[in-house]
Amino acid sequence: MRIGNKLFPYPILNRNKANSTYLLSSDFQLSVEKDENGNLFTKKDKLILRDARFELNNKKLEQLYKDGKIGCYLIVECSASLYREKFELTMNPNTIEIPLANFNGRVIVSAFLYAKEDFNDYTNETFDEDFANYKFSIEKYCILAADDGFSFISKIDPMEDKQKSSIFTLLRDTTNTQVRYISKPNKILIYIPSRYYDVYTLLRNTPNSLNILYSMLAIPALAGALREIQEGLNDGRFSDLQDVMEQRKWFVSVYNSYKKETGEKLERSVLEDKGPYELAQIVLNNAVCKGMEDLRGLCFSKDDQGDDE
Repeated sequence: MRIGNKLFPYPILNRNKANSTYLLSSDFQLSVEKDENGNLFTKKDKLILRDARFELNNKKLEQLYKDGKIGCYLIVECSASLYREKFELTMNPNTIEIPLANFNGRVIVSAFLYAKEDFNDYTNETFDEDFANYKFSIEKYCILAADDGFSFISKIDPMEDKQKSSIFTLLRDTTNTQVRYISKPNKILIYIPSRYYDVYTLLRNTPNSLNILYSMLAIPALAGALREIQEGLNDGRFSDLQDVMEQRKWFVSVYNSYKKETGEKLERSVLEDKGPYELAQIVLNNAVCKGMEDLRGLCFSKDDQGDDE
């Protein structure tokens, strides 16, 4: 959330001095550690806001913070993916991790101080001259200081990122009305009817939709392709799993993902014992169960979900 040059009926301490109604001696700013090239840190599939904190140089606001009357929020938002989340920020460094799948396009990171309760007769010796002789009634959640922070561009397609991209390619299908898949030597091709491909494009950039999409599209296709491999091992089309990896390059990623998730090697007996559908869920990080949890979160408020215990 960016304050910019918005006008308020009381003074705002803004990091941008041109928009601040405090003397230059006062300062408020968001601080996040970046790498030597000035970029945010990432780890696997997550954005890392390392040592996030706020810095404040104003005695009155510092005292209000110590008294618990004001707090600070870090806001991360991406309009293209409809993602917006707030995180409590303190003056002590704290690392925040956010899945990159939540983002697509421009992401804005900002921070502001806000009132945690009503308080009257607010004045500050560092108000600029236009407000120096006034007192103000501050209501709960009023913004008292702001840093419009920074932005960056994220161009990740969550359904085709990293390891999963070596298994699947999703394509628009202009001739059929059902989703279908074809197991090719290099990829599993998933064809989505043209009308619904646009729906998929919208959903893939929506927060908490990734596991649901995997459950609907990727897991059934992968289970079907693994069933074909199982049958091929039984009828002699494949001699062993090494032969499978040579004829189906995408199976290498399945093999590696299974080992990563379980810590064990994928043996032929696993495919026989667990079956293709269960194996597909392991490889895709238990997306069916997680998808149901995400769907519950989308359909019901936190208060409506009840106690699972």
